[in-house]
Amino acid sequence: WAYAEEAVLPKPGGVEPDGNSSGLRWVRTGEWKLYNDGRLFHMSVDDREQYPIAATAADAEAASQRQRLLKAFDQVKLPTRTSDR
Repeated sequence: WAYAEEAVLPKPGGVEPDGNSSGLRWVRTGEWKLYNDGRLFHMSVDDREQYPIAATAADAEAASQRQRLLKAFDQVKLPTRTSDR
């Protein structure tokens, strides 16, 4: 998995980050991406992040990946919404 924080990444259109964090963070694998606000995306299916998968979705793979990525947030000691667990 990989971790990123919005304040340090270049933005689309050549906008450079100013170093101030908006608080938006995410962890991801090659196929899945979880934001600290609870949004989960299956990147190989939805690479434009248009269709977040709800925490209550009846998708066993998505639920498993959500738990895996929540553990990654725990490893880097980053807060997430507890309702997503």
